[in-house]
Amino acid sequence: MSQVVVKIENDYSDEHHSEHEVTLDAPAEEDLDGWWNDVVYEHTGDGHGIDFDGGSCYTATIVHGPARLLGEEYEWID
Repeated sequence: MSQVVVKIENDYSDEHHSEHEVTLDAPAEEDLDGWWNDVVYEHTGDGHGIDFDGGSCYTATIVHGPARLLGEEYEWID
């Protein structure tokens, strides 16, 4: 199975920002929508939101991997 590198950006309404990359098994093309929530979501956040009662936005972007997946992006907004 091939792998992808996903860049995770964590943004909060108090202007706190962090980012990191994680290497994961690549999703099957037909499973991409579920893969974001089932596999990638657990790598979002940086702990800032634990004591913060404001909004957040997590953005995940595939930055390395098979050409068919490069640039694919997903957002979770709270």
